Amino acid sequence: KHIHGWFLEKGAYSLTFNQGCKLPNYIAAKIEGRSSLNRLGCRVQSGIYDPGFETEQMGATLYVEVPILIEYRARVAQIIMEQCVPTDNIYNGQYQKEKDIK
Repeated sequence: KHIHGWFLEKGAYSLTFNQGCKLPNYIAAKIEGRSSLNRLGCRVQSGIYDPGFETEQMGATLYVEVPILIEYRARVAQIIMEQCVPTDNIYNGQYQKEKDIK
């Protein structure tokens, strides 16, 4: 059987997701790996997405400790959102509405 995907050796890899976000002024978010991937020796992690951040495609880093085959369209991560105190000081930095630059 032919499987579409990527065979990854040990290392760090940049991920770009099809999903974006448009966070209101009271929500912060981060991307974490799924437990099934963690049990296979990999982890996914992003920085914190600040309240007010907006992008068409979110990104994270995949850290591989043991060589692995990642199938095309595999669910490797999930987004975690946390409610914050509403702020008028929302994100307005250089990466607002930008795509992940490789």
